[in-house]
Amino acid sequence: MKFNLNFLKLILAVFTMTLIGCHSSPDFEKLESEILDFHKAFINDHLNKNVEHFVQGYHDDYIFVSEGEIRKTAKKELRSSFSDYLNNTTFTAYKKEKRGQAKFF
Repeated sequence: MKFNLNFLKLILAVFTMTLIGCHSSPDFEKLESEILDFHKAFINDHLNKNVEHFVQGYHDDYIFVSEGEIRKTAKKELRSSFSDYLNNTTFTAYKKEKRGQAKFF
């Protein structure tokens, strides 16, 4: 019985190592490109006052931490806040001092 249990452990270990070894790494260039595209869209949302695109990724019960406080905001409230912000702010241009960067280590 002891032999069979040790053999089973060995088989399980080999199987686990095989699965771990076959795992492909993420495509970091693709991820970097997606993040930079999102950043460009975010800038355009400011310039074009596109509130709907601004809030599309937020959950209906958005939770955030600010100044040590945990707050919960409904998407409707976020939409209203961003709308007020964008309607009371004028953006004429966006100047980049440096190219956007997204790096993975």
